[in-house]
Amino acid sequence: QIHEMLPSLISAGIAGAGGAIAAVCKAKQNPIAGAVGAVVGLTTALVSTKQIKKRWVVANANEWLIVVRNGKLVKAGIGATAFCGLSDVVVKFPSLLQKVAYCAEQITKEMQGIRVSGFVVWSIHREGEGPLKAYRYLDGLTEQGCDQANDSIARMAESIVRSTVANMNITEVVQNREALRDRVKREMSEVVKGWGVWLETVEVTEVQICSRSLFDDLQVEFRQKSRQHAELLRQATDKQLDESRITNEAALRRMRVDNEVRGNIYAGQQRLTQSQEEAKSEAALHTLRLAQAARDQELSIKKLEVEEAVEALRVKKRLEREASEASQEVELLKRRLAEERNMSAASVQRMVCDTTRAVYAKLPLKDVRLVNVTSGSGSSSAGGLDALLPGLLGMQMATQQAALADK
Repeated sequence: QIHEMLPSLISAGIAGAGGAIAAVCKAKQNPIAGAVGAVVGLTTALVSTKQIKKRWVVANANEWLIVVRNGKLVKAGIGATAFCGLSDVVVKFPSLLQKVAYCAEQITKEMQGIRVSGFVVWSIHREGEGPLKAYRYLDGLTEQGCDQANDSIARMAESIVRSTVANMNITEVVQNREALRDRVKREMSEVVKGWGVWLETVEVTEVQICSRSLFDDLQVEFRQKSRQHAELLRQATDKQLDESRITNEAALRRMRVDNEVRGNIYAGQQRLTQSQEEAKSEAALHTLRLAQAARDQELSIKKLEVEEAVEALRVKKRLEREASEASQEVELLKRRLAEERNMSAASVQRMVCDTTRAVYAKLPLKDVRLVNVTSGSGSSSAGGLDALLPGLLGMQMATQQAALADK
């Protein structure tokens, strides 16, 4: 791009710098001429530098830059840089996307009105001379030129939509939007490509049936099918829920029966274990009781033996004591008899009276009558008392033995 301008500018700068150097060299001979030559050379170099800077063009990151030379595109790019020659034309314009809405009404093959709405997004064609064609045919991509392009694209989209809908039925238009969109994009792309325009996308946003009654009629079948499907789905769901509930209830009943059986088995095992433990406890307790009874019996036997031994010892002691007492009594009686033999009649009579009174005092008698059966002489001599004394002594001994037996 700079092969035309750059050599002349460089030559001018070199010449100016050389003139300045020559003027400095000649300044020693002619100072005034040297100064004038230096000023001229420096001025030439500065002018050349400004020209170079002025012809260096830089586009922003959101701008197209195209370089045209002799009516042909030399360079094009977004955010590019270029050196503008003497015969070059450099143009910059925005690289924005353009969105165009369209709406077309047309009757289908069934002679029913359809309204189709959508939008088209386009930009500058990036290949070949697309940027130059867009700048050339779209009024330099000014605001007015973009509006004209949008209007043309909208009219073209509506025309292609009408032509396409006229050869389709309502079902195809409503359900097959993709085919409608692809046809519009394909036919438009061939036309707008010559304008330097690139179709980013063509979309169909809404397909509306103009007749309200027809729209409702078309929905009847769908609504009936939807209602039927919903009813079948509800019935199937209810059936599944009923089957699931029955299955769950049966499983729950089985689980309850199993749990009850296991519980009964466990309870029976527990009762059996408890019975066995109680039987063991009863057996152990019975064994303990038998052992205790045996010990008690043995203890009772030993106690009886001890008691019998004690009683025998007591009886023996008592008999020994009684024998001793009896022997003492006999000895005493012998001494008394011996004394009585040596006693006088009055002494014997007094002793008999005392003894008789002592014996009868100990007897449980309220009234005592004493009858003496003697020889019949009826005398009250000492011989009569002598005859009564052995009987009284026998009674006294019997009384003493009865008293000892009571003790």
